[in-house]
Amino acid sequence: MSDSVAQYSVAQIANYFLRKGNAEGDGVDAIKLQKLLFFAQAHYLGEYGKPLYNEEIEAWDYGPVVSSIYHQFKGFGRFDIEEYAFNVYPVKAADLPSDEEDRKYLDKVWDFYSHKQSFELVKLTHEKGGPWRSTINRCYDKYGNRRPMGVTIKKDDIEEFYKERSLG
Repeated sequence: MSDSVAQYSVAQIANYFLRKGNAEGDGVDAIKLQKLLFFAQAHYLGEYGKPLYNEEIEAWDYGPVVSSIYHQFKGFGRFDIEEYAFNVYPVKAADLPSDEEDRKYLDKVWDFYSHKQSFELVKLTHEKGGPWRSTINRCYDKYGNRRPMGVTIKKDDIEEFYKERSLG
């Protein structure tokens, strides 16, 4: 993986998906948003060898999580999110990804994943041999005791796993 710095904040990417969902009348709940953020970063790393956004993805018990976005939207529970990420709120065109190719890429992620049910997205992120599962497996000591939640999933692991998994 190159050492290049991501050009977007995770809030910009979250807001892109939230706006997309609102525009299409296809709500986005907290689980779907976390999965979309994961897959956007994963495929970007796999395809371009650099991160799309600037925050780490952590391996939590129920899947990969960007903690800042989780904490902002956890109050919505299983209901659709009805606001935008606050560090770029109010959303303006300039707050969204500026590069047309990156917007097309995000549209591709949206088209591929957004119409799947939450349980399907969870199953995809928990794939055997995948970066979340590998990270979780490393979180247990030799006695089977679980170490603290929130271990970062290595970008190199994500990139390697998604290098061969194209969005088509």
